[in-house]
Amino acid sequence: MEEKVAGLITTGCYRIVDKLGSSVNICWIQKRITTKEIWCGFMHKVLLAIIALSISSIASAADTLCSPQEKIVFSCSTGKKIASVCASANLSPTTGYIQYRFGKKGLPELIVPDTTGIHPSKITNGGTITFSGGGGDFLRFIKGQYGYVVYDTVSGKAGDKAGVNVEKNGKVIADLTCKGEVTSEIRPELFQKAGIPEGEY
Repeated sequence: MEEKVAGLITTGCYRIVDKLGSSVNICWIQKRITTKEIWCGFMHKVLLAIIALSISSIASAADTLCSPQEKIVFSCSTGKKIASVCASANLSPTTGYIQYRFGKKGLPELIVPDTTGIHPSKITNGGTITFSGGGGDFLRFIKGQYGYVVYDTVSGKAGDKAGVNVEKNGKVIADLTCKGEVTSEIRPELFQKAGIPEGEY
C-alpha cells in the first residue's frame, strides 16, 4: 500500500509472510525534496560563501598599516599590534621609499625611517635565509643601534614562520611572531627592484 500526503511526503507499508505463515509489516515515511527546496539550499550555501569571503577581505584589509595608495610589501598581526612594510608606487633603484611600521591600526608607534624622503638603499639591507629543511628571505631596517628584521620563512618540519626580529647592536632582543594570515612580498625581486643592498641574517 502507498499513499501521498500533501504531495511532499510519501508513506507506505509492505506485509511479508514467510513459509510458516508468520508475517511482519514494514512501513516507511519519505519526504520528497522539491525543486524550490533544492534552490533555497543552494542559495543558502552561496550566501554563506559570500559572507565568509567578505569577512576575510575585511580582516585582510584591517591587518595593515599601509595606505590604499601604497604597496603592501609585508603585513601581519603580532597579536594586539600590526607589523607592516609599505612601499611607494614609484619604487625603483633610485626613487621611492619603503617604511617599516609597527603599532595599532591607525596609530603606528614606530616608523622606520620616519620620513618618506629617504631611499631604501640607504637604510635597509636584505637577503636570503637558509637552514636545514627550509629557508626564506629578510629585509632589515636600520635606525641607530637598532635593527628591525622582517622575515618570511618556510620549513617542511616546523611549518611557515614570519615576523620581526628586533636587534640592538646586532643582537636579537625580541622576536615578534606573526599570528594568522601573512602578506609578504619580501623576495630577491624586491631587493633588485628597489636597489636594496645585500645583508646578513
